[in-house]
Amino acid sequence: MERRSSPRSPERWSKRLENSRKSNKKGTLLRLPKIPRRRFLQASAAAGLGVGLYTWRWESHWLELVQRPLPIARLPEHWIGSRIVQVSDLHIGADVNDGYLIRTFEHVKELSPEIVVYTGDFISFDAS
Repeated sequence: MERRSSPRSPERWSKRLENSRKSNKKGTLLRLPKIPRRRFLQASAAAGLGVGLYTWRWESHWLELVQRPLPIARLPEHWIGSRIVQVSDLHIGADVNDGYLIRTFEHVKELSPEIVVYTGDFISFDAS
């Protein structure tokens, strides 16, 4: 009994590619199977939903703490060893949990910085 390879197996694709090379003298076009419109639309909707959920619930609550040495030439003696904290893109508004903001400010406070610099978007405003 001869074993048949699945339609998606590499062997089957290599055979199709070889056959297309034989039949097409100008180039090597490999015809991929058509995706039904319904499946394409479902996959597109799922991808859009996934990206939306990521940006709404995950990325907006992403806290990253990074420590880096910052050598500065001719820095005054009283600033040597000081700590600077940069906070960026909190997007304070209805979409960001207040508990997340409080925990973020507590993390900053625990670092005991001499200087806090805020960059990026501070609030998110919906005009509707």
